[in-house]
Amino acid sequence: MGSINDFPERHSNHDIGGLAEVALVNAIDAEKLFLVQQKDKHDYGIDITLEARGNGSVTNLWVHVQLKGIESAASAVGSVAVQVARKNLNYLLMQPDSVYVCFHVPTGRLLAKPSQDVFRDYEHRGGNWQDQAELTVRLSVPFDARFQQRLHARVPARGHATRDRRLDWIPSPRNRGWLGSWSRVAVAEECAATRERPLHLTKASGLTRNGGLTAPRTAPPCDC
Repeated sequence: MGSINDFPERHSNHDIGGLAEVALVNAIDAEKLFLVQQKDKHDYGIDITLEARGNGSVTNLWVHVQLKGIESAASAVGSVAVQVARKNLNYLLMQPDSVYVCFHVPTGRLLAKPSQDVFRDYEHRGGNWQDQAELTVRLSVPFDARFQQRLHARVPARGHATRDRRLDWIPSPRNRGWLGSWSRVAVAEECAATRERPLHLTKASGLTRNGGLTAPRTAPPCDC
């Protein structure tokens, strides 16, 4: 029989998740290589976002973390296994250096595995794993000072290289020779678009079927 003293139950997963979050934040604070910038309560695969620190400054370079907590026993070799949706892995792979982190309650260990390593493991196994609804992520590497140092060395290096490549495409006097490259890319893109157009539209625009330009010629020849 019901009672006025019946209240909603708190699922044990909430407590385990809280322990995992505390363990991760403590590990981050201990090394001071990252900042915990965001805890996503409406996540589609990302629980916490970290920002890399750099020489006393912030960098706007991010690491996305999928955080798990489990109570099940570890394997004979000490690894732990967590189940994740295959779409979750796809989601994490859209950003470089995304990481799975798991807090193992019985041993108090915080373990981690980059999402790229999960992808690599499944690719090496072969088979139609991309048809699976769920995947098993096996973690054995501690989320310790060494792991964080290696991650912190990789994140800024990748971020700076990506930024520099992106800025190389911006026209400026500093980027010598950009005009020729820009023109070739523009013509190549126009050629690719032209090959997809119906013939009557190609003639109307002054472009031939093979992507060339009819006179007057306004762009360098395409060698794409």
